[in-house]
Amino acid sequence: REHTGVGFQELLKKVASGRRTAKNLGAEEAEEAMEAMLRGEASPGQAAAFLTAMRFKGPTEEELVGFVKAIRSRARRVEAKLSCIDCSGPYDGRSRTPNLSVASSIVAAAGGVPVMIHGARSLPPKRGVTGGDVLEALGLNVELEPDAAVRMLAETGVGFILESRFSPELERLRGLREELGFRTVINTAELLLNPARAPSMLIGVFHAPFVEKLCRAAAMLGAERVLAFQGIEGSDELPLRSTRALEFRGGEVRELVIEPRGAGLGAKEEARFASAAECAALTKEVLSGNEHKHAPGVLLNAGVRMYAGGKATSIAEGVENAKEAVGSGKAIAKLEGIVRASGEP
Repeated sequence: REHTGVGFQELLKKVASGRRTAKNLGAEEAEEAMEAMLRGEASPGQAAAFLTAMRFKGPTEEELVGFVKAIRSRARRVEAKLSCIDCSGPYDGRSRTPNLSVASSIVAAAGGVPVMIHGARSLPPKRGVTGGDVLEALGLNVELEPDAAVRMLAETGVGFILESRFSPELERLRGLREELGFRTVINTAELLLNPARAPSMLIGVFHAPFVEKLCRAAAMLGAERVLAFQGIEGSDELPLRSTRALEFRGGEVRELVIEPRGAGLGAKEEARFASAAECAALTKEVLSGNEHKHAPGVLLNAGVRMYAGGKATSIAEGVENAKEAVGSGKAIAKLEGIVRASGEP
């Protein structure tokens, strides 16, 4: 790719000139800025200033596309051998509520929708429980190389890619992110990475205004189908209440209102925080078909994955498929198969 020739300092000046005078970057400029940080050409001070300025300015769709393209271009290439759905959740994890995303993804896989999960070791600002933490607590080796994760996806219907294995250069920015301690544009870009280039993406955001922005950015990055919503703690997990979502499909964006009651699930209050070990235990309970208090949340989100992955024509149908996957024993068998396939850490 040809560079614009504009130095990082000039790009920094554009986004950091003040609340009223800051300018948005074009997609190519954003790509160049991220590449400079990944290559270490921007000093730590410059990179910190850039990330801080972007936090105050707020990223545009074009900037997010440029940031993700830069990360992808310098990351290890991953090629999934089958159609799947991309799920990540926030790379800084969950700090107030239990992580049910992993359980939901396993149920969806048991129902015929392969799921590629990706994430990182816990990051600021929340430093919470991530999907990788839960998978590790379930006995999976989360340190697999991307190629091995893709083979696991093909074999079991579930794969997991750790950011440090996929993008070592992005991992090298961890120290800077730890020092800053707040959510940066990198946290947002990570939701769009889609390492396996899955045709379908499920995106949960922390702030409602980002729903449309990330939905459109994912489409610009090549996703064929996207379902985006404001998730619990910014995760890829819907709450058990009416939620507005945006769906990109067939080249168009449309609004959906997801009603758990319409899918035959009663609304309940969100639960309190659970550690990775506790999340692993409740995952096993729900997948075993036990009448667990978190079963409705898992079934709803598994149904959403089946819908987003094209296995169900509606979320209500997806929920019914999820119930069958759990009730038939396929879900717990799927978990056991995933653990065996991942090998020893």
